[in-house]
Amino acid sequence: MTTSIMNTAGYPADHHTTMQQIGSGNLMACGARHFVHDNPNGLLMFRVGAERSLRKVMVRLMPNDTYSVEVGKTNRKTMEYVVEDQEHGIYADQVGASVRRLGDR
Repeated sequence: MTTSIMNTAGYPADHHTTMQQIGSGNLMACGARHFVHDNPNGLLMFRVGAERSLRKVMVRLMPNDTYSVEVGKTNRKTMEYVVEDQEHGIYADQVGASVRRLGDR
């Protein structure tokens, strides 16, 4: 089982900057909605997909000034969050492509 980036310490980041680096075109392309942010821990989370296959995408700024991006979903029966895929060590100019790639799965 993969450890979620939700349980990893991040670095403070403004969610507006993170969203700007991802790009509005990439967010719209993967159907991003229901945004939640935790600026002191550098976390931006949003939902993608249709209601039946609803998934969460998490983007976290790490202490080494790179991003980690994760996509996962919650099992409706057990209410357990399951990590589907992760990418680490992503620079600001690549975070949009990573979100699009993982969000479109």
